[in-house]
Amino acid sequence: MPSKIPAYVREDGTFCVVVEFETIQDATNLRDQVTQWCNEWIEENKTVHRVGISDDLSVDDVERLPDYFEIFTSPPYIIKAEDDQLWLRLDGMYSYWWRDWLARIGVSLTRALPELRLHKISINCGE
Repeated sequence: MPSKIPAYVREDGTFCVVVEFETIQDATNLRDQVTQWCNEWIEENKTVHRVGISDDLSVDDVERLPDYFEIFTSPPYIIKAEDDQLWLRLDGMYSYWWRDWLARIGVSLTRALPELRLHKISINCGE
């Protein structure tokens, strides 16, 4: 039985996600820092392996997740940076794993820049 494609996926298989952050300072002051962080983080983390651990704590299975660029077309990029709002957009081809990448990016970014707080995630960029 074929898997159902989610409604947010366009006919050509693409989708986009907007990740909205609230900031504790003017977001325009964070634009360069966030852009640099996104580019560097993606380059350093574009390949990920997930390790399964058995009951006796030995490595049970190692699975390579799809490379970041197998799903997304570019590093996250800023589409809004004003007042206390900073929004990132990610464009890509549908994959089961896109949410894993989004979680990794969101957690890593808010740890690296504590002045950001994840506010909202919008699928399909309001289209």
